[in-house]
Amino acid sequence: MEETFIEKCIHDELDYVIKDYWQDVWNYSFIITKDPHLSDDITQDVFIKVFKNWNSFRKESSIKTWILKITRNTAINYLKSSYFKRISLVGFFSDDKQS
Repeated sequence: MEETFIEKCIHDELDYVIKDYWQDVWNYSFIITKDPHLSDDITQDVFIKVFKNWNSFRKESSIKTWILKITRNTAINYLKSSYFKRISLVGFFSDDKQS
């Protein structure tokens, strides 16, 4: 199936955004979480959200500001989630037994 010109432009623009901001997103999520594996997951989730919400970007701020706000919110949501709390708790008790 052929891409329309507009779809190709959007695809190219999103590729550029990923290449340009991937490291910034990962670094910022790492600052918040202090966990490299969690930062990998958050970074992937952030760019999925960027793809899904690309048309809602209102250009009231820079793309970087918008993406880093998504990063902050996503990282905070990960830290608040019950999944993360269970994993952290299990890891805490596992470390106790090894001492």
